[in-house]
Amino acid sequence: MLWALLLLALIVPGLLGLIGGEIGARRNPFRGRGWAIFALVGMVAVWGGRWSEHAHALALVDGAQIASAPVERMAAEPYPSTHSAGT
Repeated sequence: MLWALLLLALIVPGLLGLIGGEIGARRNPFRGRGWAIFALVGMVAVWGGRWSEHAHALALVDGAQIASAPVERMAAEPYPSTHSAGT
């Protein structure tokens, strides 16, 4: 998800610049600024969602009775292939 967002922000301004060059549009010196801002905001949104899911997973583990002794340390580290946005 994050790689797709960054790749989109990298490729789309170049494609739009090619289209603008063909029709003779005025050239903007900072053509990809809006796409870069979009990618940064998207990164923050993805990281915020992952942080929220991580906090939720830790709360679930903390609230579950999994051992007779108190849990001293825990970690929630999903594999990248099992992480799905929206579920």
